[in-house]
Amino acid sequence: MALGVIMGDDEARSNMSRDDRLWGYSPASGRVQAFAAGYFLWDVLLCVRHLDVQGVSALLHAVAALIITVTGFVSFYPPPSKRKRVHFPPKDFGAH
Repeated sequence: MALGVIMGDDEARSNMSRDDRLWGYSPASGRVQAFAAGYFLWDVLLCVRHLDVQGVSALLHAVAALIITVTGFVSFYPPPSKRKRVHFPPKDFGAH
């Protein structure tokens, strides 16, 4: 499925810049990420149900993978072209 999105999502990706392709979002890529999150949710549920067989380490791995996958839906950084440049110290530092 992911390879299909990479190879066949030309309509959404054709209007994106290089930075937007890296930091941006398309509905098809969101679907792939949602399937991955669903898989890791299923993995967490199975690890809880079969904790005596899987062990705590498998449960921690499943929870970590779910957290990482779900946080991928949130954009923590804007594209580099839209970032504000911050100067340290500020130019008016110490001026009263």
